[in-house]
Amino acid sequence: MTTTKPTGIGKLFVAVCLIEGLTWTGLLIGMFLKYTTETTDLGVKIFGPVH
Repeated sequence: MTTTKPTGIGKLFVAVCLIEGLTWTGLLIGMFLKYTTETTDLGVKIFGPVH
């Protein structure tokens, strides 16, 4: 089994996937704070549109 490092468009894809995962995680935390603890909806306001 050989592995290669991504180049060009592969690096862009990896970067976009990482950003997508981070914004999704932020949105989940924001939704938890908004709907479960009912403390703030700032996380949803920030990460919702970005996601």
